[in-house]
Amino acid sequence: MGLRVLEEDEIRVAGNVNLEDATSSVSLDGNMSISGDLSNSANASNFIIESDANNTGSLIVDGAIIGDYTVERYVTSNTWHFLSATVDNLTTRAFYFDENPLTYIASYNEPVGTWDFISGLDESLPMGIGYKFWVAESKAPITAYMEGELKSTSLSVDLDYGGVGGNWNLIGNPFPSAVDWDDENWLTTNTTGAVYIWDSTFNNGDYRVYNGSTGDLTNGVIPMSQSFFVSATSSGSFNIPASARTHEGSNFYKSTKEKGSPFIKLQLNHQTKGNTLFIGFPDNGTAHFDFRGDAHKLYSAADVPQLFAIEDGEKLCINANKPLGNEMISIPLYIDQVENGEYSLSMSKGENLPGVQIVLKDLKTGFQQDLKKYPTYNYSASESDELQRFVIAFHQNAYGFEEEEIIDDLVGIYYANGVICITSKGVAEFESGDLHVFNLLGQEIHSQGIASVELIRIPFNSDQEYIIVKLIKNGFYIVEKIKL
Repeated sequence: MGLRVLEEDEIRVAGNVNLEDATSSVSLDGNMSISGDLSNSANASNFIIESDANNTGSLIVDGAIIGDYTVERYVTSNTWHFLSATVDNLTTRAFYFDENPLTYIASYNEPVGTWDFISGLDESLPMGIGYKFWVAESKAPITAYMEGELKSTSLSVDLDYGGVGGNWNLIGNPFPSAVDWDDENWLTTNTTGAVYIWDSTFNNGDYRVYNGSTGDLTNGVIPMSQSFFVSATSSGSFNIPASARTHEGSNFYKSTKEKGSPFIKLQLNHQTKGNTLFIGFPDNGTAHFDFRGDAHKLYSAADVPQLFAIEDGEKLCINANKPLGNEMISIPLYIDQVENGEYSLSMSKGENLPGVQIVLKDLKTGFQQDLKKYPTYNYSASESDELQRFVIAFHQNAYGFEEEEIIDDLVGIYYANGVICITSKGVAEFESGDLHVFNLLGQEIHSQGIASVELIRIPFNSDQEYIIVKLIKNGFYIVEKIKL
């Protein structure tokens, strides 16, 4: 008797499942959960987890798994796939196809920072270790078949640390299902807490990153037969917990779902190439590297422009900062591997920072743009540009300010000897304006017009320890928190 589970189906079995002979078979294109043991006394081909361009089956067994099984892995040509063994005792023969088509498989060597290509047909591919795999471009998509024993219990692998490979370790999902990075039983204390998955369709080839709250990886789900990078902070064991298994995301990648975390997304595009940076202000963020907050930058390719922030000298693709207060926070933006040509830098997820003004300043041209009003900035770049091309400024509109642009490079405000002093230069020197003073409760305690001169002195006395001074000139503004 044969059972076929279709893509849209999910079967839950309470108890044990036994395939006693060749007359019993399962073809799994959907999801199957078994609360007891699974036993296959027939051939591996009698229980197949299928994979095609649209979907991959998924199996979660709470008990023991006995016998051999077949797991398919659909792969396209002319691109790298980061994969892992889903069965025990797998060898490279499953991916070489007698050189028809021609394929390549390699492992990452962290101690020396290189990719080591594997040429032998019977080299072992242990569970829990990641590899990258290439199919010659002249061939249509193919399906690899992995035959052997499946795993239903947690697996620990060793991490390499301290080599020239940047402490990057390529880990493999060992289960016949996806795993969820949000599961609390991941032993990630000797990593930065972020996961990186290669996707050839993302940014025309880039790593999807997830730190436990934000990123480009769909809900933090790592698909079946997928390998992923982690950045080690020390040597030791890395635990892949069985409790993290999930049927979600078995279809490799779908659209990213945002969890509403206080991060914006910056997208750099040039021709067909792209790169991504997340910047945010979580409650537990600091001015230093944060576990499961910040994420190191992992370059996608040598010919792709790379966008990142820097904190404590480390390049970051996710930058978690301390929560926004009343002060303005400016973050330098860096772009490496620039090619001559036209670029766009776009912001999305601005709704995750309500009431916050976000302004991009181009240090090469001096132009400033409000990214909430105009989220895409188009510009020209050349190979001779400075690495730091932009600054992005964030300001919490705690006092009901309108979202006007900032002129902090043209106007200065300070307090000395009972006098508020305002200095203006450039075009700001020739513009009149309005001055507003607030206490820390947001209550306005003084306002007046100001003339278009280089220096203005305003006598001001108050019992406040701090005041907030806002100056508006021709639709632009600057805000300063001043100690009296």
